[in-house]
Amino acid sequence: MPQTILLSIAVNSIKKYFKILVSDTPKITVLMSVYNGAKFLAEAIDSILAQTFTDFEFIIINDASSDDSLHIINSYKDARIVLIQNTKNIGLTKSLNIGIAKAKGKYIARMDADDISMPKRLEKQFDFMEEHIKYKFCGSKAISINEEGQEISYLPDTVCDEDIILASIFFKNMFIHSTLFIEKKALTDVGGYDEEFTRSQDYRLYLKLFTNNYFGINLNENTLLYRVTKKGVTRVFSESQDFFARLAIKKTLKEAFDIDLNIADVEKTRNTFDLHKKNRMLSVFKLLSFKKSFLKAYVKHFSKHPIAIKLLKEIFYKSLKIKLKFFQQSYLEGYIKCLKVLFIFSQS
Repeated sequence: MPQTILLSIAVNSIKKYFKILVSDTPKITVLMSVYNGAKFLAEAIDSILAQTFTDFEFIIINDASSDDSLHIINSYKDARIVLIQNTKNIGLTKSLNIGIAKAKGKYIARMDADDISMPKRLEKQFDFMEEHIKYKFCGSKAISINEEGQEISYLPDTVCDEDIILASIFFKNMFIHSTLFIEKKALTDVGGYDEEFTRSQDYRLYLKLFTNNYFGINLNENTLLYRVTKKGVTRVFSESQDFFARLAIKKTLKEAFDIDLNIADVEKTRNTFDLHKKNRMLSVFKLLSFKKSFLKAYVKHFSKHPIAIKLLKEIFYKSLKIKLKFFQQSYLEGYIKCLKVLFIFSQS
């Protein structure tokens, strides 16, 4: 092969490599915060650097880790990595907002320091968002793994139907945070992450996005290996997560629809719409009252989504039907008990 051709190939390769590493306008910002996550950190970083889509910057916030996290990050020489070093531990939510402010990409892809992105994750989510401009963010399905990297059964089925998501989002989180891929503009328009939330900050974000008419969807394929650690399944962690999820619903209902529920009633509302739960549900009266105010506000706000409205009405109908059934059973049981007591007294 002539030397001129070889030289041309070499120059083009260098230019391509240089562009990948130092792009001032990357299409994607991958955003990850780590606090004492050295155990799985290298796997997480490697999975991003091995992506088939290469036009990205990788912002890693070291949230004042006391383990080897900083040493592991510094061991990488890839110029796409942008390290932000917190001088003190400020938590995930505030760290993510710092990263968002620094992000240069049109899109921001969330990543957790113990998960593994599949090689085509960024490529698939970028292509989807570019082709479906009505959506401002997307998530995806994920495969749950344990600390040893073995596949386990943990995550519930991920809903990929936009109308079911919209009909259900006010009662349960429909997305996996570390699969989030979002337009930076939409994220900043709603004020980023709510720093009141140390847990369930992603759920609060999704609720803000939907009520500001920034809609999202889940891709019907796995793009991530979601790591389930022992700390992540503790009772204390779960209770904290659930409290902030209820708080997210409470704040959003008040802000978007001027509906004021206390935390206890938010929990009962969620339980009422979980058709498998029979305890701590709203009373029939409160359910009817909430149904009237919420449906009225929901229909007005999401009038362009008739299928979601229909699905939500069906959810209310099924919940009310089950609640009435429980009420009838309880009433009948109470009535029978009264008859037994009266019978005993009549025999004495």
